[in-house]
Amino acid sequence: MVRREETGSRHAERLRRRGLLPGVVYGGREGNEINVAVHPKSLKQLMGKEGTPGMLGSKVLALHWCEKEEDLQPGGIRDPSMDGEQEWVLIRDVHENPKDERLENVSFLRVKKGKPVRAFVPLRVHGETKSPGIKRGGFLEVMHPNVEVYCAPENIPECFEMHVGHLDGKQCIRYSDLKTPGRVQVMAKDKTQPVVRIGGKARRT
Repeated sequence: MVRREETGSRHAERLRRRGLLPGVVYGGREGNEINVAVHPKSLKQLMGKEGTPGMLGSKVLALHWCEKEEDLQPGGIRDPSMDGEQEWVLIRDVHENPKDERLENVSFLRVKKGKPVRAFVPLRVHGETKSPGIKRGGFLEVMHPNVEVYCAPENIPECFEMHVGHLDGKQCIRYSDLKTPGRVQVMAKDKTQPVVRIGGKARRT
C-alpha cells in the first residue's frame, strides 16, 4: 500500500491504467481518511480464496506500507501475523466493474487489536438437501446473509456456520440461536427475528 496525494476520477483512472487500485483507509489515530493505492492482485487472490468480497468483510487484513508505487507487490495485503510495518484493517467495500469484473476501488477501516469494532459476519449455510421442508417442496430463505457483531478485531468470527438440514416447513433459525464465541456480541435489535427459514408450502406426506 502506498499513499497518494492526488484524488478524483481522472487520477483514479490513471492508476487503474498503470495496473493499480485506488483505495481509502478510514479511521484510526489520524482521524481523517487516507487515500492509498494497492495492488489489485492482492485483493483478487483473497477473493479467490474466500469466495466473494462479502466473505472478506469479517477478515482482519494487514496492509504493508511502501515508499513508492513501483514497490507495490501482489503480496502487499497479508495475514496480520506476518512481520513488517503494517496497518490492521477490515474491508468495508469493494467495487467491481459489472462488465468485466475488474476491481474499481476499495475502502478499508483501520482497526486496533483489543479495541472493539462493528463488523458484518457472513452466513455459511449447509444441509439444504437434507431439509424435510425443502424435500417436500419448500425453499430456503436467507433473511440476513450477514450478521452484525461487536467485538475486538482478533475475535471476529470468519463466518457463522448455519446447518439447516433439520428444518421442516415454516421452521427457522433465529438470531438467538446463533452460537457466538465469547466476547462476541450480536447487534440485532430483535433477536427473535429469523436469520434463515424454510418458506413456501411444503407438501403434506
